[in-house]
Amino acid sequence: MGQTKVLYIVGSNRCGSTLLARVLGDLPGYFAIGEGLVHFFCGSSEDHVPCGCGLSVQDCSFWKGTSLPLEEAPFAARWLRLRRTPFLGAYCRRYPQQISGLIASLGNFYDTVARRSGAEVIVDSSKNPLHARLLSWVPNIDLYVVFLVRDPRSVVASSRQPKQWLPGASPLHATMRWLGLMLGSEYLRTRVRNWRRLRYEDFVKEPRRAILDITGDLGYGVVESPYLAGCVAELGPQHMLGSNPDKLKSGPTRIADRSVHLPWLGRFLVSVLTAPLLLRYGYWGNGSRFQTVASPEIAVMQEMAGQGAKVDSEIEA
Repeated sequence: MGQTKVLYIVGSNRCGSTLLARVLGDLPGYFAIGEGLVHFFCGSSEDHVPCGCGLSVQDCSFWKGTSLPLEEAPFAARWLRLRRTPFLGAYCRRYPQQISGLIASLGNFYDTVARRSGAEVIVDSSKNPLHARLLSWVPNIDLYVVFLVRDPRSVVASSRQPKQWLPGASPLHATMRWLGLMLGSEYLRTRVRNWRRLRYEDFVKEPRRAILDITGDLGYGVVESPYLAGCVAELGPQHMLGSNPDKLKSGPTRIADRSVHLPWLGRFLVSVLTAPLLLRYGYWGNGSRFQTVASPEIAVMQEMAGQGAKVDSEIEA
């Protein structure tokens, strides 16, 4: 069995990973599975979320027979409850046989996806660094990680509002979750070989440049595809699991920013709590004047005719 290239996106909730995965997934030879690794572990509890093709996961012919084996589910559930990523190695040494079975099942899962899709690169936007650490132990997976960072003030502003199957979160909860995932991702950076950090705001500003950098890391040259021109991409249906509800929309898509209101007290508290990482990621002073914060969006357009393009709807990524 040869190695399967997996491009794994780590980051926080509401960081724009669905949009990045969709743009990558429409490249020749790439296949986006959304939060495939999350579904692999938690399939039955995620069955209320449709596949990106619009069908329920149970009715989607692509995903039949690709869930975690039932006999491994109890151990996987215990493993997923771990929250301290640095202690994973010690835990796994206590249960070598169970971990070996879990790793083998993961390798079979991605191998099945690669065979069914015919793709060279599988794009998984599960985001959790804990999952990515386990994935880095799978022998038949060639893992590439994109660490997608988004300004926490934008994350909190987006997280306040529920969105179909995505629940809302209080500003404090969203901030603590952002901090935890950022620190977990920073730990993961020291444990994987192929790593790229990308600020979502930079991707929105120059999507083609960001895509070229990522594909270059994977060993591919310049991707010349008419589906991505400037900040407009032609996105089609994809078999994405979990993820943002915007995965269900397709067509000519404009990638842009818009302003989202976050009360000044919330902006102040988020800025104070995340100050060291704001500085590390280049956000200190960017939006800290307590103005409205940028929130990425997709605009799905019915027609594109130069300046006269009609916008069908605007959806937040």
